[in-house]
Amino acid sequence: PSSDFKSLLSASTGTDVSEIVFDDLDVSTYSHFMLVWFSQPKTDDAYLYMQMRTGAGSGANFTTTAYDSAIIGTSADGSIYSNHTINGNHWRLHQNCGNNAVEYHQTQIFFTPYKSGNQAYLGNFIRGQGTRYDSGGAYRTEVVCGGYNHSDYPSATGFRIYYHSGDINKYNYKLYGIV
Repeated sequence: PSSDFKSLLSASTGTDVSEIVFDDLDVSTYSHFMLVWFSQPKTDDAYLYMQMRTGAGSGANFTTTAYDSAIIGTSADGSIYSNHTINGNHWRLHQNCGNNAVEYHQTQIFFTPYKSGNQAYLGNFIRGQGTRYDSGGAYRTEVVCGGYNHSDYPSATGFRIYYHSGDINKYNYKLYGIV
């Protein structure tokens, strides 16, 4: 049914912000969240990151160093590259992109939060795919997966998207909830 997949939020602006925070997600109704994202960093060569949040609207970023993520990508010449991060304090969603008019990140990210009552470690993971144009304007396509590997397995009620350095210059997004 259409109620199993619901549009929750959307925004579009060219105003600089340091992060985009998605709080108070209805994790009792939705088991998964899909974010369709487009952004350009204010700073050249910026990496796109994500962190879970706990505590609802007045929540906090969950920064324990237990985020594991891996990216595999293809360059314009067909060569393969990768990045693998263990015990980081964030998930790396994509490698760096530039900040010229035609340089940006565009991606689709699925986030599955841990829900109370789940077995330990069954939740708090991401998977996605997207594209980026680096600071030289070169096109790249990437796939990312990430998990949270710590015995405390927090019950996330939100997440934030941000660049490793500098602000988000402009962005568009749409967030969906999936039962």
